[in-house]
Amino acid sequence: DSFPLRFDVAVLGFGNDQKYHSYYQVEGLDKRWVPTSSNEPITISQLQPGNYSLTVKVSLDDNHWNYSQSIKFTILPKWYQTYWFKGIITCLLLLATYAIYLAKLNQYKNAQLVRRDIANDLHDDIGSTLNSIKIYTHLLLSGKNQLEYVNKIKEGVKEATDGLRDMIWVLDDSHDTLDELLIRIKK
Repeated sequence: DSFPLRFDVAVLGFGNDQKYHSYYQVEGLDKRWVPTSSNEPITISQLQPGNYSLTVKVSLDDNHWNYSQSIKFTILPKWYQTYWFKGIITCLLLLATYAIYLAKLNQYKNAQLVRRDIANDLHDDIGSTLNSIKIYTHLLLSGKNQLEYVNKIKEGVKEATDGLRDMIWVLDDSHDTLDELLIRIKK
């Protein structure tokens, strides 16, 4: 995912026939000195974004160091590792959460409207039918035209039952098939 960095080290002042020892350390990455071969480049990979310092030291013998040099460098983050990108993603997530909240709130309001409409329909349809049954029952008890009132009570109960079945059919979507719709239309 990241490209390795390559540093070429040239030691001036030593003859070509002189053998020297070189070591490097990347401050912020290595705590130890890493040996490197003469005339070989230093390759560093897998660096995270941040500031680093590469120090190279060279010796003709292992007893004391003849030369030491440091270079500072910075690894910049990839575009998706930057703060502005993370901020944009956070804002988008917050906006998506708010949009979902608004959709759920709208769905809840619509459900409340449906419930209010159902309550009104129940009150208007079945409530008036039951009120008529109540009136016919009082008239039946008065003793006049009893057969007529019994038939009207029977029709009222049938109307209330049919109205309640229709209301349940509207609310219960498990029976939403073309055949069920055609049966309802015929009735």
